[in-house]
Amino acid sequence: SSSSQGPVSEILREVATLKQLSHNNICCYLESFIQSGENMLWIVQQYCPGGSCHDLLSSLQTMTENQVRCIVCDVLKGLFYLHSKSMIHRDIKAANILLSSEGVAKLADFGVSSQLSSTMSARMTIVGSPYWIAPEVIMEVGYRHKVDIWSLGITCIELAEGAAPLTDLHPMRALFLIPSAAAPRLKDNNHNGGWSKDFKSFVERCLVKDPDNRADDAELLAHPFLTNVEERVFEEARTSLKQAIAVKERHRKQGPHARKTSTLPDLSKLAVIFPSSSATTTAGAAATIVPSSSSTTATKTTTAIE
Repeated sequence: SSSSQGPVSEILREVATLKQLSHNNICCYLESFIQSGENMLWIVQQYCPGGSCHDLLSSLQTMTENQVRCIVCDVLKGLFYLHSKSMIHRDIKAANILLSSEGVAKLADFGVSSQLSSTMSARMTIVGSPYWIAPEVIMEVGYRHKVDIWSLGITCIELAEGAAPLTDLHPMRALFLIPSAAAPRLKDNNHNGGWSKDFKSFVERCLVKDPDNRADDAELLAHPFLTNVEERVFEEARTSLKQAIAVKERHRKQGPHARKTSTLPDLSKLAVIFPSSSATTTAGAAATIVPSSSSTTATKTTTAIE
């Protein structure tokens, strides 16, 4: 039935999207295959041992301004590449930003991404995570790539303060307030002298309600928040992220619920589909497993391959 094929078609759409992308700040697609005798589709992607920024927040509680700067710069580079291909992500948030072992941020989870026409025509569908959704999406007035910029601004607040605005409210209440209330701003912070003027300005340029007046990725890449700092600031921030990742991983392995290492099934028994022209299945990948057909509960599960 069409309902049972829906989840599968969504996964196949994500595979088709991933195949088109190749950038250092986007989680790399390797290949997909079906294991013989099982209705299971495996999607093999680059393994990011740092986990998501949301995971890291669970141990850090909040991030420093320089850590946010480092992550946001990486995400913007990925978005600039994505938008140059007339694509929008539509679900930018800390949980969808993965970190490599070197602390490099990479965009992931393209399950709700969308391909725009060559004229960047407006989309009308409401998708994404409620607290990160741009006002124009909720108001159903059509939207373009700047919805990702709004979500990035919300993510800046999420990383800096430990949670996105309005997350203490019911999602439906938040959806009502996002278009009607004033745009969120960074709260005053006395930690380490408070947030800088450039950081506040950067977030404000992301969170402009009128998308026509909202900054785009090119403007933000040239914003003083990212350009008026020495390279050593980025290097030190990336080092601190690497250290935080190492501590989190050590605690995970020592914890009572330490995850067992998983392995891919016997490759000789696999039927490969959607192969990447330049990629092979190797250690250091992550396999996303979903039913390949006749399933109404095609929930994705990511397994680390170490």
